[in-house]
Amino acid sequence: MVLLAAASMLFFLYLWSLKAFEHRALPAPIKDLLSFRLQYLVLGLLFGALLPDDLSGVVHKGSYVALGFLTGWIGFLLGTSLDLRVIRRTRGRTLLSALSQTVFTFLFVSFFAYWMINLADGRSRAVSLSLGAIASTTAVLSAHLQSREKIAAPLNKLEFGNSISIVLLALIFSAYSEQAVFLFGVLQVSIWWQRLVLSAGIGAFIGVLCDFLFREQRPLREEAFLLFATLLLGCGMAVGIGLSPLLVGMLTGIWLINSTLRRIPLLEMVQRVEPPLDGVFLTLVGGVLGITWAGALKEILLAPVLFFLLMGIGKITGMNIVSRLFESRHIKSSKSKGFQQIAQGSLAIAIALQAKWYLEEGVGHHILLIAVLTVILSRLTASYTAAKRHDSTDPSIEPGRALPQIGRP
Repeated sequence: MVLLAAASMLFFLYLWSLKAFEHRALPAPIKDLLSFRLQYLVLGLLFGALLPDDLSGVVHKGSYVALGFLTGWIGFLLGTSLDLRVIRRTRGRTLLSALSQTVFTFLFVSFFAYWMINLADGRSRAVSLSLGAIASTTAVLSAHLQSREKIAAPLNKLEFGNSISIVLLALIFSAYSEQAVFLFGVLQVSIWWQRLVLSAGIGAFIGVLCDFLFREQRPLREEAFLLFATLLLGCGMAVGIGLSPLLVGMLTGIWLINSTLRRIPLLEMVQRVEPPLDGVFLTLVGGVLGITWAGALKEILLAPVLFFLLMGIGKITGMNIVSRLFESRHIKSSKSKGFQQIAQGSLAIAIALQAKWYLEEGVGHHILLIAVLTVILSRLTASYTAAKRHDSTDPSIEPGRALPQIGRP
């Protein structure tokens, strides 16, 4: 009865917040956080904190399956943005700079995080590499209108860089995982490259299956149901045998968007179902954090602030170096976009969530909490800087409606 009353109170509080802030002129950072759907995360956090002790364990375990699917969905969204027909029209220097900047941020944060972390049993290396993969992701600010025609190259650069982050994460846990996979009870998969090949095989298989199901036009609800069912199959296989659902989902999206003959209907359907699924994902993440967030927050203290500063230094330094190597107008580019590059979104949280599954419960929970707080800090800083500077020199950004927050996040 107490649980039902708490859930009802939170639900009505959420409805009131939507109505209260619908037409108000809010500061740019607050608008960006609301567009990021921070309210779902807060609701999940409160719900998890109000759960009775005898139910918290059940909810925590039950959310594992749902979050495994939603993590794969985030990878799928990113994969559908990697259309090879569009990437071929992107300059090679743009993609190379995205690769270089992502790898530089990953190595920079991983090195200094390893230097500052002191854990037993060799876990410091895995934790620091996980933090590096989280820091290497980038998000689009929600308070800006992103015109695909005007910023095709910047968006391709962002999406390509985020795909590198997912591959790096898969490499990390493929190398550190000790779980052996037996296919058909005979073939053993235990080496890191074998795990990557198996992930690619599952992603391609689910992509082929989705393509086959999408050949015939069906009602939107039926198509969405078939997509969710096949994606749940692939993500369930990945989670069950210790592979990365993010990588499997991304490879499924890449295969499907580059093979299907109904690309436009697929993208329209994905755009319509993305907002509610993103809200569910953030609510469940908040619920997982809400069960033990108070104790974890006391233990990590200033870690989110330190990680945020380390990530910001790594990204801005990497952008300056990459700009000098691949762009002629490096000074102007760095000044106009440097602080906006630190914004992060749901992809960073999904990577932290996957790190939580692979690492020990206590350390993994701390990483997830650090990632969530860092995402909030990064979006506040980036949106405030963008609003203060009124970056009119960048033709890629104009005030207006927001893009989806996952993959292009």
